[in-house]
Amino acid sequence: MRGARSETNRRRGLAAVASLLALVFVLTACGGGDDTAKQEPSTGASTGSLADGVTGPERAPVLAVQEYATARSTGDGRTICGLTSVDDKALASCLNQIGAGLPPTPLEYELKDVSLSDPNDATVLLTQTKPKQPKGTPPTKFIMRRVGGEWKAITVSIPAS
Repeated sequence: MRGARSETNRRRGLAAVASLLALVFVLTACGGGDDTAKQEPSTGASTGSLADGVTGPERAPVLAVQEYATARSTGDGRTICGLTSVDDKALASCLNQIGAGLPPTPLEYELKDVSLSDPNDATVLLTQTKPKQPKGTPPTKFIMRRVGGEWKAITVSIPAS
C-alpha cells in the first residue's frame, strides 16, 4: 500500500512541476518590449465571477486576471500570449514557442485581494479553490500593468504544490 501511495504522490508532484514549468516558459517567452506599444484587444472571457462585487478602477485588472485564469484552464495559449505580451514582437515569440494551445489545467480560484499602486499598476491575489490547496499555501500573485490601454500580466507567481 505504501508503494502505491508513494507512486501516486510522485505522479502528482511531476504533474504539478510540469504545469509550473509550462507556465514559467509561457511567461518567459512572452514578456519584454516597449510598454507604450498599442495592443489589439485580447479574446476570451471578458467577465467572470472573480470580479463580482469589484467596482471602480480595480475591476479592469481583475477581469484581465479572470480572462487569464479561464484561458489557462482551457489551454487557450493564444489568449495567454495576448495577456502576457507587451508588444507585437513578444506576442509573435510567445505564439511561436507555445502555439495556440497548452494542456488544459482545470483550476478554480477566488479573489483574495486587489490593489492599485497607481492607475497603471495593480496586484491581484487569488486563492486556488479547486483543487483545494493545503492550508498556509500562499496565493497566486499577478503583477498587472496597463499597456496601451490593456491590462497585461507582467508577472505571475504560482505557489509550489
